[in-house]
Amino acid sequence: MDVSSFGKIGLLVSIELMLPFISFLGLERAILRFYGIKNEFKLFKKTVFVSVKISHLLLLSLLLISYFTFGNDFLGINLFPDIFLVLLLVFFQGSNLLNFNILRVNESHSIYFKKKLAFQILKFSLVLFLVLMFKSYLGYLVGSLIASVIIYMSFINNTLLSIDNQGSLDTFKKLFTFSWPFVFHGISLSLLGNADKFIMESYLTTNEVGIYTLSYIIGSSISFVFIGVSVFMEPLIYKENKTHKRERLLNKFTILTLLTGIFSYFIVGLISQFVLPHIYDATYSDILIYIPLIASAYLVFPYYLKANYRLTYNKNTTSIALVSFISSVLNIWMNIIFIPIYGIYAAVVITILSFILQSLIFIIISKKGKLFDKENFNFLILGAIVIGSLIYELAYYYSIVLYLLYIVIIIYDYNKLKNIERT
Repeated sequence: MDVSSFGKIGLLVSIELMLPFISFLGLERAILRFYGIKNEFKLFKKTVFVSVKISHLLLLSLLLISYFTFGNDFLGINLFPDIFLVLLLVFFQGSNLLNFNILRVNESHSIYFKKKLAFQILKFSLVLFLVLMFKSYLGYLVGSLIASVIIYMSFINNTLLSIDNQGSLDTFKKLFTFSWPFVFHGISLSLLGNADKFIMESYLTTNEVGIYTLSYIIGSSISFVFIGVSVFMEPLIYKENKTHKRERLLNKFTILTLLTGIFSYFIVGLISQFVLPHIYDATYSDILIYIPLIASAYLVFPYYLKANYRLTYNKNTTSIALVSFISSVLNIWMNIIFIPIYGIYAAVVITILSFILQSLIFIIISKKGKLFDKENFNFLILGAIVIGSLIYELAYYYSIVLYLLYIVIIIYDYNKLKNIERT
């Protein structure tokens, strides 16, 4: 595919990532937090699945109304088949996410990883086959949709397509009271990572959107290594009622995700320097500059996730939504100002600064306003390394030395704290 096709895929993926936060009403997080005590709620599972089904039907109705009222064009993208396929993809992918989260809470990790792996292999194979065969960006949507439907059908007794629409309004009210801030949090987080593509499309060219999209996809891929740790530990964190044990789990989670993140950063750097130049022609040469920078922004994510889990356990979801909303507004505002002047580089720098700022605010709120705290200090050191590497344009192999030194110090502090607790 040409560069402009990657730009089109980038815009569609942005919509694909944003829609679930609206259509699933934050209930995927309610499953993680409350499914372990589901017997305290009437018709817990059916209520979640019926609510999701209704929300997608409403979105489909809105899509049809928009088509017949305003035509088929939406920000340069066709409502049919593009947005329609995205809506179907979101429904089935999100439905799988609900079932995956139930597996996580039930600690059925073997089944979870088998189905996850099967989905990734199916999606990659089908997308690659269809894109190469038809040489169209629609191959991504159709391939992803087929893979999602196959995995969806593998779940036994699935309730989303069931004609049994029985649920509990009382249960929905209780769950939605907890989950609604995650709608705004999810939208804000998605805007933080994707709004720059739409702004870029307005001020620059589709080719530049394509270059940025490809570099963002590769650079942000390090975030996927956090999923394995999160799958295992997030439900355990929510189940732990004793504060000191829960904090110990959160610290262990941070160290494991930092280790896997730094290792992945190193791998992504190697790929960008030694592999990608042999795969892409000169048209894509600019992506090699941005990939390690985007990857470095995700190195602060372990602290963000730690604070997020702490706030979720304490049911302080309103703060999550508020901080995310403010961060996304600042991000969009800065992108509108600086992208027309500095182009792609501005989007990369703003992404890094936005992630650091949002994570810092999350940490402070989750620690109930403590400013002078060991966790804050550790995070600021990591943020300084990320920003320093950006300012001084350090090659990834120099930056990795600083990150490795940092993780050694963090592990030493953690072991020291554990020894103090034992005495």
